[in-house]
Amino acid sequence: MPNPKKGVSESITLQDNYKLLFDKTPISITLLDLNGVIFDVNSSTENLFGFKREKLIGTNFTDLYTLSPKEKAPMNKIFAELVKGSIFGPEDIQIYNKDKNFIWVNVIACKIEIEKKIYIQVLTQDINQRKLLERRIEESEMRYRGLYESSPFALTVTNSNGVVLDVNSATEKIFGFKKSEVIGKKYFDLGIFSPEQVERFKKDYKEALKGKKINPMEIQIKRKDGTIAWLSVQNSLKKIGNEILIECIAQDITERKTAEQELIKSEEKYRNLADSLPEVIFEIDLSYNITYTNSIASKIFGYSNEEFKKGMKIFQFVEFDDKELALKQTQQIFRGEYVKPLVLKLKRKDGTFFFSNIHASRIFKHKKVVGVRCIIHDITEMKTTQEKIKESEEKYRLLAENANDLITVVNSDFKIEYVNQEAHQRIMGYSPEEILNHNAMDFVHPKDRDTILKTFNQRVDFVEARIKHKDGHYVWTETGGKFFNDKSGKTKVLTFSRDISERKETAQRLIESQKKYKELANSLPEVIFEIDLKFKLVYTNAIASKIFGYSHEEFKKGLNVFDFILEEDRDEVIRNLSLIFRGKTVDPLIMQLKKKDGTIFYGSLNATPIYKGTTIIGMRSVIHDVTEMVKVEERIKESEEQFRTIAEQSLMGISIIQEERVK
Repeated sequence: MPNPKKGVSESITLQDNYKLLFDKTPISITLLDLNGVIFDVNSSTENLFGFKREKLIGTNFTDLYTLSPKEKAPMNKIFAELVKGSIFGPEDIQIYNKDKNFIWVNVIACKIEIEKKIYIQVLTQDINQRKLLERRIEESEMRYRGLYESSPFALTVTNSNGVVLDVNSATEKIFGFKKSEVIGKKYFDLGIFSPEQVERFKKDYKEALKGKKINPMEIQIKRKDGTIAWLSVQNSLKKIGNEILIECIAQDITERKTAEQELIKSEEKYRNLADSLPEVIFEIDLSYNITYTNSIASKIFGYSNEEFKKGMKIFQFVEFDDKELALKQTQQIFRGEYVKPLVLKLKRKDGTFFFSNIHASRIFKHKKVVGVRCIIHDITEMKTTQEKIKESEEKYRLLAENANDLITVVNSDFKIEYVNQEAHQRIMGYSPEEILNHNAMDFVHPKDRDTILKTFNQRVDFVEARIKHKDGHYVWTETGGKFFNDKSGKTKVLTFSRDISERKETAQRLIESQKKYKELANSLPEVIFEIDLKFKLVYTNAIASKIFGYSHEEFKKGLNVFDFILEEDRDEVIRNLSLIFRGKTVDPLIMQLKKKDGTIFYGSLNATPIYKGTTIIGMRSVIHDVTEMVKVEERIKESEEQFRTIAEQSLMGISIIQEERVK
């Protein structure tokens, strides 16, 4: 016969376990009644938002996030949907804490039933550190190819036609294609994305060309083997030379998505909640035997649920050198002493290790300590990222010290905190001691200081400015800056300055040369036209307005070469221009040209290609007005024709004898 007391005891124990998990989990848990009033919060919620539990309970949830009036309406709408049974999240969002600082969190909310009462459960995980690390990873990836290849994210570079130019090794792992299978292929022909996703990518590309930012997205894709994976995708455009490339950064978030979906499914009790958490949960007795693990433990450690149930000790997963520390801290927890979260390397079944952050608390039964509950968070990715960032920063320091450009770090007060020594001594004549802790603006030409400030305030990429040399003269530089936050969160500016003195001198000589060319061209009696590869006029000299009847402003608006050509000559002109654009030599061409008023004149066109470096970018044509010459030739031709006709029809012989011979 069933024992009813036993059932009640197990129910109370389960509720106690839920309460302990509720209080000790590092994830913020908030319970709301159906009116949006906070019913209960755990200690992690207090730590996350900076409010005491007593202050939060009884407060409407909208006050927790210090929402603006315009944000309350959509938040209330979401809450109404939750009451109806909808699920919100998982969603990465930014919220305010008590100090009104923005922090990144991951939020999941759903309706649950506890002790026959309905609540809205909100799970909030602090991901601010992860977001900051992701931003620093992105900066490091742009600097070093080595980090590009070792990145845990799939990195893909395609051209504007969607042809894959490069991928890293993580791409092979995530998508299942080998590098050799995708290079040179069109990204959208691989069968990875749905037609709707392809259209979204194309739309984002067009918007990005207009200067709009491409927002990140989370999508499902199909791997080569047909399996489905979740990705967090961020596309961006990079201009290299004259070519626009698309850089795709894709993170495999399948595990996170799976864990989140499992978490959403949990409704009521401790076991369901524990099984859906992304962290491993171990429960051990006073003899260090494992008495419970949640489902994720099998995935992380590689042991089946049956193997865990057979009986394992917690120290089987601890590295030998850490066992003494783990034993000491476990005993302290048994005694009720406070122990900080412990970072340990834990061993999987296959012998591999991963870094973990372990939160532990006591388990009570009938007011007696019966064991310890451990919540284990895999921080391998974060530890690996920290190591990569450290290596990246060291590489960056070496790169900066050996760079040819001037590199400085300036704080918010414009004080110089770092300079690359060799470049500053070689280009500007200063030693580090002569420039560090000085105001950066003291070295900038007074007339260029506003320009430099513009780069900081308006985030302009590069400007030209003069910087003072140690001997007193000024050096022309091309200067740009990038904002970043140091380890303490302070905003600073990393500046790059390149000596462009020779380039400025060359540019000035070019301007003077172009001025002389234009003065010479404007003094010529012949028309000079310059057109681009699309047959559009880009330059005319002064006489062109007089000959064709168009004003200088009309020419500048952009006339086409075919505005002056008769329709019957169009094909011939296109053929000749095509030859010139290919670098071929074409004989001078005499044709009829049309003025603005519709009148026609004969012009002799002598055309040559215009080069930029070794590339043809257009054509230059010199036009002589040969109308009178053509008319004279036509009259001579008519006279000769008339004379020939008379001669042929005459009954008498006609001879033309040179006067000299008669004599």
